[in-house]
Amino acid sequence: MRIALVVHYFAPHIGGMEEVVKKQAESLVAAGHRVTVFTCRPVAGVPLRETTDGYEVRRLRALNFIERKFGVTFPLVSPLTFVRFLWEFRGYDAVHIHDVFYMTSHAAAFAAWVRRLPMYVTQHVAMVDHPSGLVMTVQKLVYGLCGQRIFAQARRIVCYNTNVRDFLLGAGVPGRKILLNYNGVDVAYFSPVDAAQKRALKQKYDLPVDKPVVLFVGRLVPKKGFDIVYAAHDPAWTTLLVGGGHEAAELPEKPGLVFFGSATHERLRDLYRLSDVFVFPAIGEMLTLVMQEAMASGLPVITTNDPAYSQYGLDDTKLHFVERTPQAVGRAIRDVLADTGALEVRSAYARQIALARFSWQANYPQELAIYERETA
Repeated sequence: MRIALVVHYFAPHIGGMEEVVKKQAESLVAAGHRVTVFTCRPVAGVPLRETTDGYEVRRLRALNFIERKFGVTFPLVSPLTFVRFLWEFRGYDAVHIHDVFYMTSHAAAFAAWVRRLPMYVTQHVAMVDHPSGLVMTVQKLVYGLCGQRIFAQARRIVCYNTNVRDFLLGAGVPGRKILLNYNGVDVAYFSPVDAAQKRALKQKYDLPVDKPVVLFVGRLVPKKGFDIVYAAHDPAWTTLLVGGGHEAAELPEKPGLVFFGSATHERLRDLYRLSDVFVFPAIGEMLTLVMQEAMASGLPVITTNDPAYSQYGLDDTKLHFVERTPQAVGRAIRDVLADTGALEVRSAYARQIALARFSWQANYPQELAIYERETA
């Protein structure tokens, strides 16, 4: 099959969705399919067209001031993109859209509808709480005007947690169209190291070797909870905030708190390995890619006490679920770090869950099977 993958941003732009699409493209190529990734150019200088790892990437020129102003990745593309995709999709057998929120998704769905191409969706998030009333209004409009039509058009919709599944059901998507699957990571690439290697990695990144490291990874926006981790910081540990976001520039520095910025795939593996605890008090996001990578790396996890986690049969004595407040997060960090014996147990449990549930190689075949009707 010749498959078009459509995502708002792709590498070198850094993000979880970008990484998922990269792994999907590589897996489809390995299965014998021809793949093109259609996306937006994040910054000038990135090639508009290139071939990498056996698949082609075609990028659109776009404006990205919304991400800079509001911390929401929403590139603006020309209305002519609808015409361009109608032309570009000649000769393709299927279109797979990642998240219906974006203009690229709307243009791709239109082109697939006109050309009567089978279309699939991976819906990564549900409605996201945001302090900006304008952002909330835009979300409601986009999902109401465009999202539901794309959901109706899609043959199958993949999602990675029950919050998104419930959002889809609430939008009128029949349960038979939804594939609830774990996302996945390379559990061999993201793996723990011993104490000596951890110490050496701390030295490599000029971090104190005599203090534990508390790690947060994600865009530095409130919905991810970076502000809560920032406020929960204590000089007894090093807090490492990894990710991009304009709001961080407005915060005063604190002793022992490091704004690392965005990290490449390789550096991110190092940062998981040198850390001692992973903290991710996001709202509306569960078992995200960064959580899975952290757990595969053997990191104890502190995350939001979302009731939906009860459906996953996780041991809440080994994964720490807390309220989204600096006080609750700070107490949880101190409790986890104070008991070294429990820390080792939590670390082993995180790795065990990752091996059992979060292997990309084990999970992706379920998604690959959604195309079987087209190849039968």
